[in-house]
Amino acid sequence: HRDLHSFPTRRSSDLIKDNMVILEDGGLCGYIGESENVEITIPNNVKYICENAFNSLSDATVQNFSIKSIALNDNIEEIPVGAFCGNKNIKVYAKNNLRIWNYAFKNCGNYEIVKLG
Repeated sequence: HRDLHSFPTRRSSDLIKDNMVILEDGGLCGYIGESENVEITIPNNVKYICENAFNSLSDATVQNFSIKSIALNDNIEEIPVGAFCGNKNIKVYAKNNLRIWNYAFKNCGNYEIVKLG
């Protein structure tokens, strides 16, 4: 797994879509929005989510945001370490059975994973 700290500078080949930083290889490595209670749909070109990609804790990002819900695409099969830390009561919508790594939902309160289809 790659985490955001592996990429200290943004490369020209990276894409920003709806405040999500997407790497050339399809990894979603970060969120740069500044809004509360955001509802996100992961674009179909994303192949995986990097560690800490949506971590909203102050020790992980300078951005000030919270994610209310996130709809995963069919490519996403796991939620990595720290992916959604700090997003209180987040709802994750997914068709796939997900492998969830330790601390993926640290400080999230009553998070929910909703299985679709």
